[in-house]
Amino acid sequence: MRSSIGGWGARSALVPALSLIPEAAMLFGSMGNQMNGVKDGEVLSVLCRGYNRWLQEEYAAPYPKRLFPIALIPWHDVPRAEAEMRWAAQRGFPGVKLPAKRLLHDRPVHHADFRPLWAAAQQTETVVGVHPSSADFLPGMADVLEREPFALSTASAIVSPMNGMVALTHFIYGGVLDRFPRLKVCVVECNGGWLPFLLDRLDARYHFKPSDFPDLRALPSELFLRQCHVAFMADERRTLPLYAEQLQDNLVWGTDYPHLDAEDPADIWKTLSGVPKHVQRKILRDNAIRMYRLPLKAGEPERRFTTENAESAEIGVR
Repeated sequence: MRSSIGGWGARSALVPALSLIPEAAMLFGSMGNQMNGVKDGEVLSVLCRGYNRWLQEEYAAPYPKRLFPIALIPWHDVPRAEAEMRWAAQRGFPGVKLPAKRLLHDRPVHHADFRPLWAAAQQTETVVGVHPSSADFLPGMADVLEREPFALSTASAIVSPMNGMVALTHFIYGGVLDRFPRLKVCVVECNGGWLPFLLDRLDARYHFKPSDFPDLRALPSELFLRQCHVAFMADERRTLPLYAEQLQDNLVWGTDYPHLDAEDPADIWKTLSGVPKHVQRKILRDNAIRMYRLPLKAGEPERRFTTENAESAEIGVR
């Protein structure tokens, strides 16, 4: 983290973002990545509940209309995971965090055991946020690379995008989206430049041998466009302008603050400089509002905050 204070307290966490001051932020906590390494479902369930209450009741409490917590749930214990998801939905959590791994313990996301979770997410309108995880025992797509010399630089460059692609492919090819047509999935912190390529490949393989995908009743790209979003990062300056208009209804933006490698939030304007204004508005604001059902109105002019008016906007730094 750039700032331990920013990582533990919402008021001081907003200081580096004053150059942009977003209207709202979804909180994907990093400490939950380590919780994914707890294999005892009962213990993990208790840890998740404690974390979720702290995130909502303490961290986000100063700005309940601006900071929206994403819940952790004990994925490998399906009954407890469903109970925590429903508890979080009742408390106003707009989404849950899913480790971006090839397998959740010994099962992929399209395994029949997980269907009660997807049914619960669909019923409660909870967004499933696919997010990188540092739990070593969860199988990922670059396990070998992570054990090589210089693993850190290798992993940080390609592991998260690879795991994001695999997780999204499992949701699509595994029939989860087809079976649960109102389920919403958002891939975050895995970059997004790979998205056009992946959608083309998924469609191509489906056309080549549709019998391999008996659970699909629609094209993979159609399922994605109907139910999914991907969060790009501000450092994707070469790729984002190439596909932003084509996928303008399915993109959102992630800053990754206060991670060590997080960019300055103001850098997003450089990345989007060649993108039409109406498209910028969708991917910076309106898409997230609709997906997460935030208490903001899509299409309305965004409120621009400064240090002078921050107190009246309830998002000030004290």
